[in-house]
Amino acid sequence: MPSSEPQESERILIIRFSSFGDILLTAPALRALRSRFPNARIDFLCSSNYAELVAALPGVDRVLEFDKSRGIRSLFVWLVRLFRTRYSLLVDLQNSPRSAFLRLFAFPVLWTKSRRYRFRRFFFIHFRKNLYSGILPIPLRYFAALESFGCEDDGRGLELHISEIRIEKFRVQLESQGMDSGRTVILCPGARHATKRWPREKWTDLARALLNKDYQVLFLGSADERSLIEALVKEIDDNRVFFFTDLSLMDAAVLTKLARCLVSNDSGPMHLAAAVQTPVVALFGPTVEEFGFFPFRANAEVLQKELSCRPCSAMGTERCPKEHFKCMLDISADEVFQAVLHRVESLNSYKDS
Repeated sequence: MPSSEPQESERILIIRFSSFGDILLTAPALRALRSRFPNARIDFLCSSNYAELVAALPGVDRVLEFDKSRGIRSLFVWLVRLFRTRYSLLVDLQNSPRSAFLRLFAFPVLWTKSRRYRFRRFFFIHFRKNLYSGILPIPLRYFAALESFGCEDDGRGLELHISEIRIEKFRVQLESQGMDSGRTVILCPGARHATKRWPREKWTDLARALLNKDYQVLFLGSADERSLIEALVKEIDDNRVFFFTDLSLMDAAVLTKLARCLVSNDSGPMHLAAAVQTPVVALFGPTVEEFGFFPFRANAEVLQKELSCRPCSAMGTERCPKEHFKCMLDISADEVFQAVLHRVESLNSYKDS
């Protein structure tokens, strides 16, 4: 076992349990590890519902599934397994109490962790004091945890591996349902917290503007967002509007890959579009770029309003603290529509660059 750094033939463990977007943001760090240690075995420990997604990330040799439903029992089961493996390097990209427990008591030869900047975020939200020294996206925070091991940033963005066979199969399926992926714009109206959601009536106005421009509209969301999406589809009432709320994460990735553009709140689908190189228009309300979650090195346009009350939360809340919700209400449907047109027009030049 090495005393200063892992050797190429040894084992490396990445810990990032969740969530959807955060896992996608690990891709640059994984590429850097694989480039630096081409013969090492890289394992990735994640929550079981993200296993298929992790398997499609670059550089991952084996996916380890953590069952959160089993609570502390699962934590101790994995502690024993990791202790027996004795990893040469453990990279904790979650940096939570659960991951810290495994990091410290699995006794890897070496370990490192990413920084979360909780103190700076707290002061920015509650005291309007911006203590950030600059903009450091989450993927580069992950990468910073690896710099002492000789890993280098390759300058590329997010990445997700999808087979051409799977893409073509999905394309045929869409065509059988009357969809033309070359004219489809995906709209993702959901987000976990209410203040991150662009208002429902604006999604309706955007969809109608796209239909008038002869685009097809496809609403994409989770099962929890089904009622919202069904209401939007019913209100628009056009046979060129489709929706999916029951896709696996990888099927959602294929669908996004085939689309011309995706419009999303500050949520996972935004990062999924970046990972499959589909143009994205992102709508930011209560959160700001300093938190690190803007689309990373992507063909993207972010729409936001400069307000003295931003940021008001780290993850969004159920009500606007100021009761006016101007951060989202002031983003017009026409602004988003024009941004979509701009992204679609830039698609060919971006892919050629």
